[in-house]
Amino acid sequence: MIICRISVSFPFDNNLEIKETNYSYGYISYEKKYYVIFKDKYFTKHVDEDSWSEQKITYNDYDLNEYFGLSMHELKNEKILLQSGGGPVYKLSNDSLYRIDRSRWHKTQNMSYAYVQNDTLFNLGGYGYFNNFDKILYFDNKTFEWYKYNSKNDLYDNASNDFLIFHDRKEEEIFYFGGKFDVTPQNIEKENLQYSIMKFSASNKRWDKVGNLDFSFSNKRNYIYDYHQSLLKRSFNFFDENYLYLLIFNELYTFDFKNNFFTISDFSLDNINTLNKIIYNPDYKELMYITSFTSENYPEVIIQKIDDFLPKDFKEKHYIYSTSNSGWNYAIVFLILIIISTIINWKKIEGLFIDKSLILENDKVLFNGKKILIFDENEEKTLKYIIDKNKKNGVGTDELFDIIENGSQSFDNKRKRLSIILNNINLKLRAITNIPEDMIQSIPSKEDNRLRNYRLNKKLFEK
Repeated sequence: MIICRISVSFPFDNNLEIKETNYSYGYISYEKKYYVIFKDKYFTKHVDEDSWSEQKITYNDYDLNEYFGLSMHELKNEKILLQSGGGPVYKLSNDSLYRIDRSRWHKTQNMSYAYVQNDTLFNLGGYGYFNNFDKILYFDNKTFEWYKYNSKNDLYDNASNDFLIFHDRKEEEIFYFGGKFDVTPQNIEKENLQYSIMKFSASNKRWDKVGNLDFSFSNKRNYIYDYHQSLLKRSFNFFDENYLYLLIFNELYTFDFKNNFFTISDFSLDNINTLNKIIYNPDYKELMYITSFTSENYPEVIIQKIDDFLPKDFKEKHYIYSTSNSGWNYAIVFLILIIISTIINWKKIEGLFIDKSLILENDKVLFNGKKILIFDENEEKTLKYIIDKNKKNGVGTDELFDIIENGSQSFDNKRKRLSIILNNINLKLRAITNIPEDMIQSIPSKEDNRLRNYRLNKKLFEK
């Protein structure tokens, strides 16, 4: 005798109503289908179709009355469902939903973050039995058991319950923050809240602290952390490739961890069941969510483009975190730059501490009390004249022409000769004084910008 199971798919209308309290749902990328799973049936909708199709489940070894249902994942082109609390793993195949793991329902990872990476199912954090879970577990596809992931460190004291997650799948980094350290009900206290932003790098296999969260500007900050209030006030959270979205009352917080800022936007969506997760479809940039019960209607499954769901602008923008050692980092960098600059400019710095007394005394040019004897006649006359006058606006070119023996030369020749004399003066003074700057400066003439005036370098000495 041959027994055949016949599975029939029934087309359904565009709006899928949820008339039962226990169900699971999700999006499967390799099929491009949305799923809503009940105990004896499930519904699917292809992204290119408007209607839902019904499929009967003839074998089910999962009791959907158990604790908050299942989360749906895609693993090696298989539809996998993970029991809330940690442990049991189920597989949906055709008309059957059956358990595939060899572990136990340990219930220590309630409200954990489950994800698939590199064809492996992981389960991060959570809480249970009045303790927060600080480790990452992975499901072995060969032994069908859970094992502790061999990371270089765990969350330890930074583990909290009801935390928030942003998963950068491209960079394989997970940002973890928010929640409370205490599982038991008690008043909000600063020391009980998770202010640290932790980042897990899959490539480095380690947790690192990114910075400290600061919501002191907002009177709603407690709902970022408080587990016992979050189900009522922290309405929903989900993330796409770039941002984490968090709704608190009628304000949407959008976190950009790559650029360390978040925005706050006004947001109002009355007909949404905020106790259910919002599912993001990365292939088509769509969201899947469940509407609320009303006195007239059952909840419905809604598929909507994310751009149509999100607000178009924001009213506030803030930094997400500050690094506790950023001040020291800047100080160290600044100190290094000072040292490098000192080495490069040592000659100039050394010259600043040399006696810079250049004076004219008894018709003699003296530096540091000693007569300078290395100037020729025109150089000495020019330098004496500039020192003697030392005008604020300098002495003019025509004045210096008058004291230099130029004969009947043209203006250009006189200017060239004056330039040579001034260059020689500066060159000889640098050699004598060990000051690596010109002592005679050239500045534009106020009367005629085409002409130049000359004066002593004010930075180096005064008359």
